[in-house]
Amino acid sequence: VTLKAVAHRPPLAPSDFNEQPVIQELEKKTNVRIEWDTIVDTDYIEKRNLLLASGSLPDFFFSGRFSDTELVRYSQDGTLIPLNDLIDGYMPNLKAILDARPDIKASITAPDGNIYSLPQGEEFGSGQEEIGANPDFLYINQEWLDKLNLKMPTTIDEYTAVLKAFKTGDPNGNGKADEIPLTYIDNFWTGDIGVLFGAFGVPDKTYRPSNPTYIDHLNVVDGKVQFAPQQEGFKQAVAYLNKWFEEGLVDMDAFTHDYDTFFARGKTEVETIGSLIWWDKNDVVGP
Repeated sequence: VTLKAVAHRPPLAPSDFNEQPVIQELEKKTNVRIEWDTIVDTDYIEKRNLLLASGSLPDFFFSGRFSDTELVRYSQDGTLIPLNDLIDGYMPNLKAILDARPDIKASITAPDGNIYSLPQGEEFGSGQEEIGANPDFLYINQEWLDKLNLKMPTTIDEYTAVLKAFKTGDPNGNGKADEIPLTYIDNFWTGDIGVLFGAFGVPDKTYRPSNPTYIDHLNVVDGKVQFAPQQEGFKQAVAYLNKWFEEGLVDMDAFTHDYDTFFARGKTEVETIGSLIWWDKNDVVGP
C-alpha cells in the first residue's frame, strides 16, 4: 500500500522522511510506503491552507496543526473524514486506551461524535520522579571519550578535565580545533547551564513551569524559600564555571542561540559537539 502524506519539518531536516531509519523500519513492519511532501515549519500553515483550498489533498496530514475550529469546519464539508472505523479496525492499541480512558476519548471527539484528528500527549505522573519537572539532561559524547581513553566523569572536576581534553585532543580527528566541548541555550526553558549548579549544592531553577520565560531562581529548601544567587554554593558555581568560559570550553553562542541555530550545531559534516544540555539530544545531534 502506498499513501501520500503532507508533513512539516525543521529547516535542516531531510526533505524526504523515507531517509530516516525509523520510517524505513515502520515501512518494513507495516508494508505501507509513504510518499512524503514535507514543508518547512515556517511555511507550513500557509501552504497547508493552500492545499486545503485547492482540493489537492494527501491521504493524510502528519501533525496537521489543525485547531478545533478547523477540524469542525473541514469535517463538515467532507475535507476530513471520520477516523472512528479506522481506529476500531486497525488501531488496537489506541482503541484500548480510548476504551479505558473515556476522558481522553471525549477530549478528541468532535461535537458530531466523530474523531477527525489524533493528538499526541504525555502523562509523566507526579512527584519528584516526574521527568517533566526536570527537563535538563547533560549528554556527553561517548565516542570521544573512547577515542581519548577517558572515563565517564562522575564529578565536576572530572567533567572539567573531559572538556579540556575535548578542546585540545582533536577527538573528531580532522586536525582542526573546531570541537565545542559544551553547548547549551542560556536562560531557556531547558538546556540551561544552571542544571550544573547542583554540583555545588545549590539547585538553580532558572524557569517557572507555568511561564517558561520567567526566570526566578527560587527554591524551597527545608520548607523555606531561598533565592539561589544569595547562596554560597551559587557564588562558587559562578566562579568555577567562569573559568570554563575563560578557557574556551563553552560555546559562546549559547547566549544568542535560538532553536534553529542550536539544532544546527550538531548537523555539521564533521562532528563537533562534545557535550550538550538539552531535553532530547536527538534534536541537536540527530540525523
